[in-house]
Amino acid sequence: MRLSKHFEFVRGMAAIIIACSSVASPAGAAGKENPGFYLAPKAFVLFGNAANFQDQESPANKSSEKSGPNSSDQEYVIGTQDLLAINVWHEPELSRTVPVRPDGKISMPLVGDLEVRGLTPHLVQLRLTKELEAYIRKPQVTVIVQEANSHKFFVMGEVQRPGAYPLTTSMTVLDALATAGGFKDFAKVNKILILRAAPGGSRERIPFQYKQAIKGGKSAIPLQLMPGDTVIVP
Repeated sequence: MRLSKHFEFVRGMAAIIIACSSVASPAGAAGKENPGFYLAPKAFVLFGNAANFQDQESPANKSSEKSGPNSSDQEYVIGTQDLLAINVWHEPELSRTVPVRPDGKISMPLVGDLEVRGLTPHLVQLRLTKELEAYIRKPQVTVIVQEANSHKFFVMGEVQRPGAYPLTTSMTVLDALATAGGFKDFAKVNKILILRAAPGGSRERIPFQYKQAIKGGKSAIPLQLMPGDTVIVP
């Protein structure tokens, strides 16, 4: 058994030596070029080009991974009491989580106070980048809304769970009523009001026709909620 395995090993080594010699020989017996001589270099060149191609593509891949903020981040408008997570790449002393003050500003080292209320995270990112260019070479800033505390609505009155709720994208008054658990037994569904902030600090009173809204149809246009709206169910 051992002799048989030794013989197989020797035969395999001989085959490798013969193959190598055929590749190394530039010409065959008839004086023609041996295709095997050119096959190995071509394979090597192709392998080298593939490696170079990967090296050339890796920076592009890295740049594609540095995507900007997604569409929801761009649409979100920052307000007071929001909590922003700001990261400056390779600058841990500047990276921090900051709240938006009642005056609509945040405080950052080197930059000082910066007005962010009414801006999207992407615009805040651009402004911080511009401000930090005076102190840091090519700063890379990322701004994320960690807590959206400014976008809330309130439901009061004859509902199961009155209180404050976070306002998500495209919520209607019907969504607000469902979030609050629906009506109590003696709720006056035909006298629902929405209080909405108006210019000058006043409050706009908007009547809501509940029965017409649940019937649907072309005439029943969903009433969209705005940040700070208060739904009152008498």
